[in-house]
Amino acid sequence: LITPPPLISVITPVRNGERFLHEAIATILGQTYQDFELIIIDDYSSDRTPEIIQSFQDPRILVIKPEAHGHLTSALNAARGVARGEFIARMDADDFSHPDRLKLQHQHLTNDSNLQVSASQVEFTSCLDKAEGFQHFVDWNNTLLTYEEILENRFIEMPLVNPSTMIRRELYESIGTYQDNSFPEDYDYWLKALSNGAKVEKLPRKLLTWNDSSLRLTRSSKLYDPENFYACKAFYLAQELEKNSIDEVVIWGAGNKSRKRSDELLKYGVKIKAYIDVSKKLIGREINGIPVFDFQDTQKFRPFFLAASSSAHTCRRWQTETMNF
Repeated sequence: LITPPPLISVITPVRNGERFLHEAIATILGQTYQDFELIIIDDYSSDRTPEIIQSFQDPRILVIKPEAHGHLTSALNAARGVARGEFIARMDADDFSHPDRLKLQHQHLTNDSNLQVSASQVEFTSCLDKAEGFQHFVDWNNTLLTYEEILENRFIEMPLVNPSTMIRRELYESIGTYQDNSFPEDYDYWLKALSNGAKVEKLPRKLLTWNDSSLRLTRSSKLYDPENFYACKAFYLAQELEKNSIDEVVIWGAGNKSRKRSDELLKYGVKIKAYIDVSKKLIGREINGIPVFDFQDTQKFRPFFLAASSSAHTCRRWQTETMNF
């Protein structure tokens, strides 16, 4: 007999994940919704990872190997190539899923035929001493629930926690999968999806425990350096500006770091009309021919799009649209 494909494919990459892997797998196999397959990408682990996977002896588990060690993007795309589900869920090997996660996200997607991505709030835990930054990010991220909130905040930080997501297969088929470039692959993908009009929502429930450790790629891989995030933002922000026929921007922040990051926009033909700042040392100066104004002198800037540095938390909404950069 030919068995029908499962409705959901859960994709989990792992390398040397013995610390959390057993519980991570158990939380997927213990889901109240059972029509799924679990595709584990074992990136040539040298610890007990293969042994832990084999200990489950569950026919729903499929293990694949990437073509080469360390190529997460190609490995994830390979997993999607063998995934049979109509819906694709992400899960990391050091995270834990709530028992109802798959059921609730499947319901979320099937209840709205226009919805293409269902994410959830997450619970954050860390074994590291300095995790305040990640906790702050999670607290902020958990407030973004509606499509409008996610879209509006996409250039501040990544508005979703990647391993909390479930998407329709048709989204991959329409916009492609992860791109192999210098951008953080998850942030790049969600900005690409949103720029292509994908409707994304987040369930107001914590359906994933997001465990922070020194092995997490966001801490261990240079791909996740802040400057790569800003380069990714600039690429999609420039597209958004062009889409809205905006070719000049005003940048909040005239310091070295802000200028370096905003210079990414110049690569795509975006012109910087002016900088605004709070520093008396900078106000009234010109930097490479671009004037620096007092942030309170707002009347000069209302006709222009304002790209604000995400470090400038004092930036408020203007009459024209504001995006954080």
